[in-house]
Amino acid sequence: MSQAKPTSIFSALTGALVSTVSVVTTTADAANSLANAANQLAKVAENKATRFNELIEIKDQAAYITAKHELDQLLAAVNADPVKAKTK
Repeated sequence: MSQAKPTSIFSALTGALVSTVSVVTTTADAANSLANAANQLAKVAENKATRFNELIEIKDQAAYITAKHELDQLLAAVNADPVKAKTK
């Protein structure tokens, strides 16, 4: 029966420990990368929501301007000929 050298057992244990630490570090790095990606997606979603709200405000403003313009034209027509406006 041959005896194992103490240095080879120590080397094997050290290698296994280094391998385990490497796997844990790689897993932690992967988890960190996923967390960063999730944060980026959240920022993109927030930006899109903000831009969508801005588009709705622009659309509402355009509708308001159009309606105001039509009312101004009707008011001008009434002021130009109030008799015709009453008979319509």
